[in-house]
Amino acid sequence: MSRICVRCALGSLTLNAVTPFGPTGRARAHPDEPAPDSIAEITQETMEAAVHAGQARYLSQTMDHSAHYASTWWMRDHEGWFKVTQRGLLQGLDAAAETMGPADAAVQAADHVTSNDSHDDSG
Repeated sequence: MSRICVRCALGSLTLNAVTPFGPTGRARAHPDEPAPDSIAEITQETMEAAVHAGQARYLSQTMDHSAHYASTWWMRDHEGWFKVTQRGLLQGLDAAAETMGPADAAVQAADHVTSNDSHDDSG
C-alpha cells in the first residue's frame, strides 16, 4: 500500500513531512533529506503513552496534530505518527512551539483564575 506525502501548511511554507513507503514497507525520508536513523512510524497508542508519561508533548494544548518525542517532531495522520524529516518543517515546528508556549500558559492562568472565581463562596 502506498502512502502520499503528509503535507503541513505552516505560515507561508508548505513542506513534505514523510514520503511513500519504500519496497521494504518502512517509511523513507523525503528525497531531499537523508533517511532517518531510527524508526519513522509509531502508533497512536505509543504517542499517547509517551505524552501521559511526560516523554512527549503536543505542539500546544489545542494543536495535537504534531508532537515532540524522542528528540524530534512527529506528525499524525489516520494511521499513526510519522517522524518529520524535512529540516524546514522541523524549524517551523520549533518556532511554532516557542510561540504557542506562552499562549498556552496564558490560557492556563486564565482558566485557573476562572476556576478559583467559581469556587468563591463570598457572593
